[in-house]
Amino acid sequence: MNSKQIKYTLFAIVSTIVFAGYASAQITINIPKIPKLPKPDKTKQVVDNTNSTSGKTEDPNDGRPNSNGNSGDFCSNDMMVGVYMKDIETTRKQAEEYKPGLRDYYVQDFSDRQNIYLKASLSPSRRKEWLGTWPTDIVNCITPALDKLGEVAKKTLPTYTPKGYALGTPAELKILRSGVNDLDQATVFKVGMSSPNWLISKDSYNFPTARYRYGLIWAKYPGLDDGFCRIIYVNLVQDYAGGGTYGASYANFIKSEFAGCPLGK
Repeated sequence: MNSKQIKYTLFAIVSTIVFAGYASAQITINIPKIPKLPKPDKTKQVVDNTNSTSGKTEDPNDGRPNSNGNSGDFCSNDMMVGVYMKDIETTRKQAEEYKPGLRDYYVQDFSDRQNIYLKASLSPSRRKEWLGTWPTDIVNCITPALDKLGEVAKKTLPTYTPKGYALGTPAELKILRSGVNDLDQATVFKVGMSSPNWLISKDSYNFPTARYRYGLIWAKYPGLDDGFCRIIYVNLVQDYAGGGTYGASYANFIKSEFAGCPLGK
C-alpha cells in the first residue's frame, strides 16, 4: 500500500466517525417514523447552523483530482466514496420517482432523522459546511452526483406537501408551535395534528411512560438558501404521572424536512 492509499484509508476511517451524524449507510429508514418517547430537549431550531467555521485542507495537487490524474479510479475504488455515492443514487432515484400519493415521505432518511445528501444537493451553504474540510479528490467525486440529485429534486420536490394534520384545539396548536424555538423567523402556513386519539409509550416492563399525538408545522424560512419550505414534525406529549393520570402537555420536536410550498409562496 503506497503513501497515498494509506492517506485516504486513514481519512476514510476518521471521516466515518466524524460524519456519522450526517450520513451512515449502515442504518436506513424506509419510512420516516415519529419516535414514541419524548426527549429531554423539548425545543429545536429548524434553520441549519451554517455559520460554523470550516477549515480548508491543504491539497498538494493544487485543486486537481489527484497527482496521477486517475480521478475515475479513485472514485470507483475508495470505500467511503462508494458508500456515499450509493446513498446519493438511492436518494436521486426516490426523488425522481416521487409523485403525490405514492408514499408519505419524499426520500428516506439515512441517519440522525435526515437525508444530508438532499440537503447538500439543494443548499449551497449546507454543502459547503458538509464538504468543507474534505480532500479535493473526494469532493470532486461527490459533487457531480449531488448536482444531479439537486436537478431532479427541484422538479419533484415542489409536489411534496403535507396531507391531513387538520386537528387540534387552539391551545394544543399553540403548544406545538412552542416546540420550534426559531419559528418566529418563519412564515407558517399550517399547524395541526393527525389524530384525536392518544398513543401510549411504554417501557420494557410494559408500564406507561407517556402519551403523545403526532403534530406537524408547515412553514417557510426566508433566510434559507435552498428556496423550499419545511415540514416540521412535533409531537404533543404528556408524561405519565401515575394512577392512570398524565401531566401537562408539552411539545417534543422530532425533525424537519424539505417540502414544497403553497402555490405562489
